[in-house]
Amino acid sequence: FVSGVRGLHVSELERLDSPKARLVLQLERLTSGLVDVYDANSKGAVEVLAEAGIDRRRLRYIPNGLDVTRWTPTSDRRPQTTPVVLCVARFVARKRHQDLLRATAVLRDRGVRLRLDLIGDGPTLPEMQRLVGELGLKELVCFAGARDSNHVREAMRSANVFCLSSRWEGMAGSVMEAMACGLPVVGTRVNGIGELVEHGRTGYLVPPGRPDLFAAALERLATDPARAATLGAAGRERIRRDFSVGNMVAAKEQLFLELEAGR
Repeated sequence: FVSGVRGLHVSELERLDSPKARLVLQLERLTSGLVDVYDANSKGAVEVLAEAGIDRRRLRYIPNGLDVTRWTPTSDRRPQTTPVVLCVARFVARKRHQDLLRATAVLRDRGVRLRLDLIGDGPTLPEMQRLVGELGLKELVCFAGARDSNHVREAMRSANVFCLSSRWEGMAGSVMEAMACGLPVVGTRVNGIGELVEHGRTGYLVPPGRPDLFAAALERLATDPARAATLGAAGRERIRRDFSVGNMVAAKEQLFLELEAGR
């Protein structure tokens, strides 16, 4: 029996330190004897399960794979007068969209031109829309709502920078897609983003909850198109090399062969 762990936690709770989250992990530990292998797509999930008391010998890390033939850069991305910063994420508390909005306000006050496009929907959307009004950002922020993968792909191919300000992640699929599309990424130094983004080589990582540092990283890319293009190209190569569908399939095949052989 293989249990696939597709996020950081075995639940989708917003607070991992809540009583309910602790109870869920306790139940997972108590029933873990029924599982031969936990197949986790992030290193953080492996650590969460190990810290809950599950034997590390039954924990396997196999990251997600992406079809880089479907997620490709545009052939004519050019510097824009107003760079477009894109975020694709559900509007839930752990994504901390407020940090992106406050970072945008910091950059506006510094005279740095950019537009922030937000794709997604969720319970915190009305709160973020109110914050845009309070910060005076209505001319700089676009709420695009939920969109299908085709629209997301085109948005990534039209953007200049991708960003994600989450408090925690499992394996950030939107970051993988953005990197495959040749976008440099500004993200938080948390599980699932830090596994993908190499600081200073494919993008920049900052601590969660620091809009000031997020603003500084965005400014470096928004004001240096050549640097942004270099980091974006390195990001696409990293996804192609380390996070392809072929790599994922080969790792899962090896796991199943080991299980069949009774190891």
